[in-house]
Amino acid sequence: MTKKKNISKKQNKVVCKRIEPSLLSIIKKSNKEAVTILKFIKKLGLKYVHYDVMDGKFVPNTALNTQFLKEIKKLGLKATVHLMVLKPLCYLKKYFKFNVEAITFHVEPLNITTIKKYLLAIKNQKIKCGIAIKMETDLKKYTSLNRYLDYITIMSVPPGKSGQTYNNKCLHNLKVAKKFKQHNPNLIVQIDGGINLENAKKNFTLVDHFIMGSYFFNNLENMKKVIKLIKQ
Repeated sequence: MTKKKNISKKQNKVVCKRIEPSLLSIIKKSNKEAVTILKFIKKLGLKYVHYDVMDGKFVPNTALNTQFLKEIKKLGLKATVHLMVLKPLCYLKKYFKFNVEAITFHVEPLNITTIKKYLLAIKNQKIKCGIAIKMETDLKKYTSLNRYLDYITIMSVPPGKSGQTYNNKCLHNLKVAKKFKQHNPNLIVQIDGGINLENAKKNFTLVDHFIMGSYFFNNLENMKKVIKLIKQ
């Protein structure tokens, strides 16, 4: 008799709809004020926060360094780091030390070979990895990377500044990302830029994690209701 091989299939996880508050909106807060806000985020039942890093080169502004990461970890929150930088390698080792949940970086300054190298470097640290992409960049060009991706951060505004208005130009990349998920069902699609309840509902079937900055922090008193609607 020939023995049957025991082939265990990888189980596909159910990807939940989530809100990720963007900490870019609290960059000017003191550490004490930031901790109070982080505690409130946790009290709302949210598990993830979005952590924007800017170098003043890929985008005109600079943003978060590592100043809030220890507090995020202490509170049991998960940070998804979004590198808006020309040279991701200069930043990766710094964020590896904090054992963040995920790191995404922009593809625009890099070639495919380098992107793959960085994705594997992140994975080797047991951190989820992904790419971030501007509205005018066609995600289709990066189809070959799909097998390596845990996350895609799709911009719905030009990167580098909070408080901007959502742009429907992102719809093309959202639809491409949905096709990516047919072959990579555990892929998490984030949308970043000008997100509010209205456009979150419009993109509900295309997005897993809704990154909210100004809208979130300007509507804290209504956020329980918003979170409930997003999770439905």
